Amino acid sequence: MSENPDEVMLMAGQRGGKSTFLGAMAIKIKQSKRSSAVGSSSWRDVISNAVSTDDLVGNYSVTYGDRGLFEDEVVERMRSSYRYPEQTNRRDTYIVEFNLNADQSMAKTITVAAMDIPGEAQEAAVQRLRNGNYDEDEVREKYQSTGTKPQRGAIRERINDDTKAIKNEEWEWAYLYHYLRSDRVIFLYNLYKKMFRDDIDGIIDAELLRLADADDKTGLLLFTATDMLDYDPTDYKISLLGRGSVNTRYFDDDLVKEIDRQVPGNKGDDVLELVSEARDKSMDLFGVSVPEGNRDEIEHSQGKVVLKGFENVGRWLKNTT
Repeated sequence: MSENPDEVMLMAGQRGGKSTFLGAMAIKIKQSKRSSAVGSSSWRDVISNAVSTDDLVGNYSVTYGDRGLFEDEVVERMRSSYRYPEQTNRRDTYIVEFNLNADQSMAKTITVAAMDIPGEAQEAAVQRLRNGNYDEDEVREKYQSTGTKPQRGAIRERINDDTKAIKNEEWEWAYLYHYLRSDRVIFLYNLYKKMFRDDIDGIIDAELLRLADADDKTGLLLFTATDMLDYDPTDYKISLLGRGSVNTRYFDDDLVKEIDRQVPGNKGDDVLELVSEARDKSMDLFGVSVPEGNRDEIEHSQGKVVLKGFENVGRWLKNTT
């Protein structure tokens, strides 16, 4: 069903950090714009900025979901109040379109679908993916139109109108639709929740990684909250040249060593099983962090949120297919 070669599915499970991730991406773009607006001190800086892929340079828009809510409760909450987004307390979903390197010849638009939907609906949808219990044509029909007339009563239209009216089964169709049409999947794995919470059943496991590989999707196992390991993900740098014959994937072995050393017992075994599967399937692996500061605030410096490793996310989005 891959209709858009630049759509990425973000899979994280309940309370997996999807809103924080998307908010950080948006803030990184805003910070890059601000830095660019200040100006460069020399022609060398101008040329360097024009071709650099160090940052998420470009713009973004919320193409699906409540834009005002996303800006107020996610982006500005993080950027201005230095607070993490609250746990989603209603049915909601965001799809954010990133236009990276905007206004340049190398501009590339990527949509990142983050389906923050009721947990039971997400689990049911993932189980259907695992079992192959779906028909692609039926998924498209259910999502785009529930009746004989195209678009009449379509789930995608009604989600924007009133998410509370959407049934769990309909959320399943929406989730399946966006997974099936994507070419790339980011498996967002929250190290903080894994290490310090015991009441969260994550959906990401080795079987799900194998499924994405069998579906011929480019996969990224992205660990968040690497600050819990006192690990700076900026120490791992994706090459500006992108993938080559020597570097067939982006894989942060130093991060894996820290996980092996610091994540205890069965929890560490679970994470390393994922790492092994990602390595075996030639998936990419690295980390990001929105570090915690004082008083449960996001760490900030000189009025700016401290974000680590998100340059690599931008490069991955631009360099992979």
